[in-house]
Parts: sequence; structure tokens; C-alpha cells
Amino acid sequence: MTILIKNKLLILFTFLLIFFISCEKEVIKEISTISVDQIVAFDANGTEIADGTSIAVGQTVSFTAVVDLKDDAGDVSFEWFADEGEFLEKIKLATETENQTQIFASGDTVQWKAPGDEGTYNISVHATDGEFIGIGSRGMGVGAYSPTVTPYYVSDGVCSSCHSTTHADWALTGHSVAWASLMENDYAAAYCYRCHTVGYEGEVGNSGYDEVPIADFVNVQCENCHGAGSDHVAGPSKTNIEITWTADNCGKCHDGTHHPYLTEWTASAHNFDETAAHGAPTYSLRRCMFRVS
Repeated sequence: MTILIKNKLLILFTFLLIFFISCEKEVIKEISTISVDQIVAFDANGTEIADGTSIAVGQTVSFTAVVDLKDDAGDVSFEWFADEGEFLEKIKLATETENQTQIFASGDTVQWKAPGDEGTYNISVHATDGEFIGIGSRGMGVGAYSPTVTPYYVSDGVCSSCHSTTHADWALTGHSVAWASLMENDYAAAYCYRCHTVGYEGEVGNSGYDEVPIADFVNVQCENCHGAGSDHVAGPSKTNIEITWTADNCGKCHDGTHHPYLTEWTASAHNFDETAAHGAPTYSLRRCMFRVS
């Protein structure tokens, strides 16, 4: 009797082991055998649409999944997802969830028509051979602002990704709260914006507060002194960013009827050469330049 029970338990254990092993083979594994390196977007003329670039409401673009396949990958199929908009070919299914409508399509390249509402939408793709899966996604701005010239303003948040220490010093200065100080003033006017925001000038298409009046471009930031920084972000070099220690750079704002500091300094004993205001990036001069508010 005991042997019979043991045999039955052994058979049951063997069955369960085979069952779990077979189930394990059905699990799709997201590892490096298949990886989606990027999703490339193209307009109707075949021109690549760079990341961060906006398209028009209702515009149709193509997306292509660029994948990296290891030797053990099988035949790969693709499934695309978008939280809004419409895939124009190989539409398979559209289902409604609590938060969004997901629209599905297949193929390594698909066409997508942007929705009628402005905003940022997520496009994603699953590349799978049935055992392994690679997942990629990208955002696509629709009807949002996009600079038309370079260099364009990027804001202090972008600069801080490389210059974190300098950005932390700046955050303790009056420059970092220039917008709030203006808004608290009973005499604040639009003509003050030029010196209390970044990029508020005549160049058309280079972003800045005059074209994109958002929080990213308020206060006196890095680019008020160094100029629009998109080229420098794309390829950091001392040759593609303005570096000047002349008093006139400060005098663009620190002069005039309400703030005649440049005029006063020019008449002072400190004015013994053109760079004497902040002549060189020494520690003592940084103490003046980054004076705590």
C-alpha cells in the first residue's frame, strides 16, 4: 500500500514537473536576443523627423523599427501600439481600456496619422520571434512648438545635465528667481521680460520666452549670457557656445534708467580694462558673479 502511494506521488510529481517545464517554454523573455535600438520617423517626402520635433495635427508619418538580432533569434514579427491616432495599413484590432484607446498594427514599418488634438503621443513596438521580445517606444509631438533655426534655446534644465555643480551655484543667486521677483513688483511690465526671462529677443524661430512662454524659459539662465545652446548640447565644444567676460555682456540688462550699473561701473576705478567686471573665471570673481540672493 505504501509503495503504491509512493508510486502515485512520483507519477504526480513527474506530471507536474513536465507541466511546469512546458509552461516555462511559453513565457516570452525580454532579453538582449532581440532589442529595438530606435524607432525612426519619416515624413511623406522620406525626410527623417528628429526626436523632439513636432508634426502637424492630422499629418501622416512613417515609423520604422530598427532592431538588433542575435544569432539565436528566430523569424521576427512586429506589433505596433499608439494611444491615439490611426495606423493606415495592416490594422488588426482596436480595443478600449479604462484610460486610453490602443490601436494595433503589424510590420516593421507602419504609417500613422496624427490625431486631431494637440499634444504628445506615445508610439511603441513589440518585436518578437515567439520566444524572445524587444520593446521600443518614442514620443511624437503633435501641433506643439518646434524651433525652425539653430541654435535655439534649450533652458537651464538641459544645461544642468552636464553642468550640475555650476547649476547648483546658480540656483542660489538672484538670477534664478528673477521672474518671481518681477511678478512680485507692482510695476512689472512686458518690457521687463527681456531681462527676466531667457531668449526674449528678435530672432524668429529659436524658441525662448517670447515664442514659448513656459516655465522652462523664465529667470535669468545660462543662455542669457552664453547664447542659445542647442548646438552645444548636440556636440559640446568651446567653439559653439558664447564665452565672454566683458562688462558689456552684463550691461545688456544691468544698465539703463532703472539699473544703471554698467554706467556707474564704467565711471568707477574698477574700469581699468574691458574685462575687469568679471575679468577671468577665478574663485574670487565667481563669488561676485554667483552672489547669493
